[in-house]
Amino acid sequence: QFVSAVSHELRTPLNGIIGLSDSLLQSPDCTARIAKMVEQVKSSGLRLAEMVDDIIDAASVTKAQVQIKHETVDLHQIAAKACASAQAMCQRGVELRSEVSAGFPCVD
Repeated sequence: QFVSAVSHELRTPLNGIIGLSDSLLQSPDCTARIAKMVEQVKSSGLRLAEMVDDIIDAASVTKAQVQIKHETVDLHQIAAKACASAQAMCQRGVELRSEVSAGFPCVD
């Protein structure tokens, strides 16, 4: 019950962040530079929402109520997103790049 309450308290502001990000991206006043930053905010919000879901799933494991979902994973996309989100924390002149090629096969 605690995990459920905490997840609700986390999801509410995250949904606001994600929704406002979408609105900003659709605004005609959103320049390419700002759009890039807003995309990063949205991506981070979506990642945090996934983490909340993972925490709820972990709590369900202790109650033996979890369902495992098998899905294909695109490692190139995951690595690119990780680099993009960490890039904001780098010093100027430092560039992060993934060496996972776009043609790398997805993992099942």
